[in-house]
Amino acid sequence: MAVTGDPTHSARIAGYAHPQPRGSDNLRKPAVQAEIRAQQLARLHNDLLPLAINTLQTALTDAVVPWGSKMVAAKIVLDRVYAPGEAGAGKDPAEMSGDELQSAIDRLRREASERAKPMIEIEESIPKPGAFD
Repeated sequence: MAVTGDPTHSARIAGYAHPQPRGSDNLRKPAVQAEIRAQQLARLHNDLLPLAINTLQTALTDAVVPWGSKMVAAKIVLDRVYAPGEAGAGKDPAEMSGDELQSAIDRLRREASERAKPMIEIEESIPKPGAFD
């Protein structure tokens, strides 16, 4: 489910007799949501982040890359390393003051909290009683 985002397909692969309702049921479980988040974050950090960094490096070092693209890549790198308004951004922790360390810790906690939110939101539809219910 973390790879495809398709609960029905995932339930079918898992061998459920009725994959559509079971996939949706499973997706509502906090443990399943947590595992999906964990796998997606692992893919992001282990697969996509190295590719993105390699792409930036290539853009900055390859002679055939146009100057404008090099400037965009340089700006991305500089913005990540020296984000404006963030105390201690880009500094080694050993060089930070106590306030800068606390600010960096708070920022990292906020980022972790934002990343921990569910990636897939489901609207529950409760059928309304009909005339014969």
